[in-house]
Amino acid sequence: MLAPLILRGVNFKSGIVQGPLAGYSCAPFRRLVWQHSQPAFCYTEMLPAKQICIEHGAFNRYTSRHPDEVKLCYQLSGCDPKALAEATAIVAAMGADCIDLNVGCPKAKIRKKRHGSALLAYPELLYECLSAMRSATQLPLLAKIRIDGGSNERHNLLVAQAVMAAGVDALVIHGRHWREDYSVPCSWGQVALFKERCKGIPLILNGGISGPKSLHALLHKTGCAHAMVARGSMGRPDWIHYLSGPLEGELGSLSLKQSVRWLKQHLEDLSQLESCETVRLQARSIVPYYAKQLSVDSAHHLVRIIRGSSDFKNLMLSLKKIL
Repeated sequence: MLAPLILRGVNFKSGIVQGPLAGYSCAPFRRLVWQHSQPAFCYTEMLPAKQICIEHGAFNRYTSRHPDEVKLCYQLSGCDPKALAEATAIVAAMGADCIDLNVGCPKAKIRKKRHGSALLAYPELLYECLSAMRSATQLPLLAKIRIDGGSNERHNLLVAQAVMAAGVDALVIHGRHWREDYSVPCSWGQVALFKERCKGIPLILNGGISGPKSLHALLHKTGCAHAMVARGSMGRPDWIHYLSGPLEGELGSLSLKQSVRWLKQHLEDLSQLESCETVRLQARSIVPYYAKQLSVDSAHHLVRIIRGSSDFKNLMLSLKKIL
């Protein structure tokens, strides 16, 4: 049921995509994913189109790509068709393998700009944005949306019509409304409308995947053949490898040394993109994802090391002692 994703004649050789994670899915994280999995491609963090235009191709923590990365999708946000077209051309020149428009972010600071999931309420503008991006590149173009879910909104049909008219090559569907948090079950029955209206392009499902069994059950229920994972990979760069395995397979537990090995590489790579002091501070928000995979005692020990380090060098030495 899980089939390789093929977009505009390009075979991405896998049916699972590593999705965007704000503040997390930078090149160091994506490098770890590629070292331990074989996704169709990974996403960048969400990139504001106007900022891309201002920087005009400058590489930084958000746009850098490690040589180990095989395929990379640059995700743009915005609601200005002209800026999105310009940004599309810029990231294409930077080496993007595909490009995505974020139409799903639920954060208030994003929605108040009419970016992210706010675009769902403006299907004509959504069409203009995607059409402008389509005109700016021949690379595969995707849109990542959220659905009506349990709300009274009725955007699904108009959104489906807009993305198809604009010429997107695939649609990523998160199975919840933008107001619904991760405790709310996904409304996968609504995928039927998109399957009917978006014939000819892959639908990539996102949300509610907890393992191989739930993944295959979701694909069977919807009749789709592709999926995106995001949060499950945080602290587990081998997550996609696990999902691609046998249904009866189990995700093995992690030793403290394995988690530290991944965390240490993540931070070392990040220090090549930002100052060591910035990385030391960021480590405090990163470490919980690696620690959650461990026993309570090991997790507390690892968190104490991160929070108790006085500088980046001291932090790296403390992690190295565990190895």
